[in-house]
Amino acid sequence: MKPEYLRKIESLQREVDDFHPVLRALLPRLPTVTHVEYKQGPSEKGADFVIIKRDEALDEEIYIGVICKVGKIIQSNSEVERQIEECQLYPRFISSGSKNIHLNEIWVVTNSSISNNAQEKIYLKFKSTNIKFIEGEKICSLISKYYPEFWDFESINYEQYLTDTLQTISDTPESSFFGSVGINNLIDRYVSKEDHKKRRHRPLKLYSVVRAERFIFLEGTVGSGKSTLLKQLIKKIKEEYSYEKDYILPVFCQYKDVLEKNSILKI
Repeated sequence: MKPEYLRKIESLQREVDDFHPVLRALLPRLPTVTHVEYKQGPSEKGADFVIIKRDEALDEEIYIGVICKVGKIIQSNSEVERQIEECQLYPRFISSGSKNIHLNEIWVVTNSSISNNAQEKIYLKFKSTNIKFIEGEKICSLISKYYPEFWDFESINYEQYLTDTLQTISDTPESSFFGSVGINNLIDRYVSKEDHKKRRHRPLKLYSVVRAERFIFLEGTVGSGKSTLLKQLIKKIKEEYSYEKDYILPVFCQYKDVLEKNSILKI
């Protein structure tokens, strides 16, 4: 293993924003893994991820809870023990609520190392539980084998990209990026008389429209909530993100920047 690989993994400092996205891309690629669910938040019940792995010998499913940490895990790490206890205690729904399962196995994963004392203490305290420890070196080995393109990118953190984009919109005054784009010259407008007897159209959610349409123009007076709507859209995209399916990549730019750099937008 190349030393720079381990340094790159150990340099991940934020558990949710840095390390979780790497695991979200890696775990579905592991052999015999058929499904991975991300459980960060109030519904995690001790496990940051739940993996469904196929036992080919017995032709049955194994349910694995994954506890993720950044940095060294030492003997006094009570947070890891708490999460293991919750993994043992709580049943949980997976696959959109279609399955109610108990975990058969627990993985404690870190991007650094786990001391021998910490491993021994956990093994003794949870003797009846199938626990495996996965350290930074093993993560590097798995990435090299099943997710090698990771090493080719400076940053592939999709969730962090969304977070940064959201922060950009939050920090930018609405007046600086919302304004007239000469829409009257782009779209023919006319006024039609509304028939009140006709059934009114239900309001559409922007997330659904973005997935279906190539062009969307947001119109509204100052303070009508255009920037709020965009922030809600990015939060929704972040919630719905899954490595296992296509996802939306919002690119925030101002039209004047495109003109100044003589760039061409191909849509």
